Amino acid sequence: MSFLSDRQYGLLSHRRLLVKLKNSSSITRRLNIDYSLNVHRGCVNTIGWNELGTTILSGSDDQHLIVTDPFTRKVLTKIHSGHRGNIFSAKFLPETNDRQVISCSGDGVIFHTNFDRPTSTRSVEGCFTCHGSTTAYEVRVIPRTPNIFLSCADDCTIRLYDLRTKSNCMKDDCNDDILIKSNWGITSMDINPINPNEIVCACADSSVRLYDHRKLSTQISSTTSSSCRYESSMNGLISYFILSGRQEQRRSRVTSVVFNQHGTEILASYSSESVFLLDPKQSISQEQIKECLIEHRNKKLTKLSINEKKPTSDKISNDENKTSHIKRLRLRGDWSDTGPDARPSTEEEPTESIINPSESSNEQQSSTTPGHHLQNFFMRRMSDILTQLVTRTTSETGETSPERETTATSNNVETNDNNIQSLSTTENPIVQPPVSMQHSTIANTNHHDEEDNLSNFSSENDGYNNDDDDDDSSIDDAEDFRISSTATTADNVHLSEHTYRTHISTKWDRIKKRRDTDRAYEESLMKNIPSLGLLNSYDGHRNSRTMIKEANFWSDTYVISGSDCGHIFIWNKFNGNIVRIIPADEHVVNCVQPHPLNYPILASSGIDYNIKIFSPLAETPIDDSDRIERTVKRNHAMIEETSSTITVPAAFMLRMLTSIYRLRNQEGSSGIDDDDD
Repeated sequence: MSFLSDRQYGLLSHRRLLVKLKNSSSITRRLNIDYSLNVHRGCVNTIGWNELGTTILSGSDDQHLIVTDPFTRKVLTKIHSGHRGNIFSAKFLPETNDRQVISCSGDGVIFHTNFDRPTSTRSVEGCFTCHGSTTAYEVRVIPRTPNIFLSCADDCTIRLYDLRTKSNCMKDDCNDDILIKSNWGITSMDINPINPNEIVCACADSSVRLYDHRKLSTQISSTTSSSCRYESSMNGLISYFILSGRQEQRRSRVTSVVFNQHGTEILASYSSESVFLLDPKQSISQEQIKECLIEHRNKKLTKLSINEKKPTSDKISNDENKTSHIKRLRLRGDWSDTGPDARPSTEEEPTESIINPSESSNEQQSSTTPGHHLQNFFMRRMSDILTQLVTRTTSETGETSPERETTATSNNVETNDNNIQSLSTTENPIVQPPVSMQHSTIANTNHHDEEDNLSNFSSENDGYNNDDDDDDSSIDDAEDFRISSTATTADNVHLSEHTYRTHISTKWDRIKKRRDTDRAYEESLMKNIPSLGLLNSYDGHRNSRTMIKEANFWSDTYVISGSDCGHIFIWNKFNGNIVRIIPADEHVVNCVQPHPLNYPILASSGIDYNIKIFSPLAETPIDDSDRIERTVKRNHAMIEETSSTITVPAAFMLRMLTSIYRLRNQEGSSGIDDDDD
């Protein structure tokens, strides 16, 4: 490190020294866990440094906002946010001495919290319900602007709030303050730190879109049609990058987009896919980016020698398809397939962690307790039982009741593989929970799980339910009718079930038709918009279980991301090689936030109930070659193995067991009657 002597003799400024240290491979490969901040009682979904890097703001499933001094490990401020759902994002407002915070949560509510405001007035003041009941994913502040902030949510909007004109908004269906309107849920966004006029956002159609704030406006009448709102948003669209083809049924969700500190690059993390590095200054045609993407992927396949592994994976997948006609179910809260101890079923015996002698003793290894293993075992067993019950009930129904099989097949068309009814094309309708119950369960349960079949249904439905005044009441009426009819004879029960499903099917077809029309119109407006340039991509990690999986820049040379295997991955930004993987969480690492002043300090959080701080503590650079090879291979196998797994809430299992019990009792009663005759 010759630059250290330059610093000693005054030839290098302190700021440039920090940049060189962070760009140094030697410093990066010395990173180890320093200590943990045990300040929350739930999963920590968001962490963020203040501008000077002296405190960390965190939000959690425990619905508390906590400001901590990470160097003295003291809690400076702890306050209940007012949210009723899991906090997904929280940021300090600039120029407020770190005393004002904005936050959003799974209940769709945005809160402006002033730590100096009396507690009695905080419940209404600073509360914004503009996104409705849809999940709000992220809030962002504009540098050096204390009164303006933005939020994005599953209601397909990015909203801009100005605290000088509005201190709260309690409208149920709000059309104010909409800056960007799309036909897809918006899952992440960021603001260019150098040019705040540039806003990048991620949409549920697997696209990353770059907007110019100067060409956008919130001053659109609430009575304006949706098509005019789309056209207004299109006026500010500079370019966009889309990973999946327009005709593909399965689209990869973007869990994070972020600018680098210079505003010259964009990092986008895709679910069950790679992390992509994009160039906002390069604009090419959509045809050229498709060719570039194909060429880039072919180079990656050749470089990583995945072609040798593919036949085995394909063979396993084909064998699984032959033996199973339905997707495997996983109970929400079952994290047994995550963390450093997770193994694919093809791996016979768990291999012990190989600890490199050069690694510091401070580095956290897989330190799971017996209670942790026991919990994972029980959760996995319950998921296996749930899958077996559905499979068994499906096969029995197919053998004993062909008429019900036909009915179930026709009824499954109404959901178009977007909810739990897509588990089997021959599933008994009695076994499946009503659509209204599914929707309410999805909207109000823990939002950590990413599963596309559930989250897509929620996001696509939420964006349109508010357009119909009678939708919610119609669902409630149908549900009440279905419940009341269970007190009648078995024939009437089946009749009400059929009537209910017919009504829901009609409603869903109407919503889907309008949604497809709006999306086709939006696609026509985007036909001539150029694409962001593709610079590189990074893989080897696993991003499939959570809706929030951050990727970030580590200096100008490296890229970092969390992973479902409980590690932090660090790649060389230019050649895409993995430099380090650091054990960080017993289950999943979601958030990775480097120190804002280029000190080589990293904060991370995830499913564990704490925040971890990493520093270059190792005496010598750590060689992770063996662990990298083993973990990447395991992650690839786990992605293939869990690709057909759906996470369902516990309420679904309880309702399914109740339905199976009722069904078998009815069959037993009919058998007794036949014998009596």
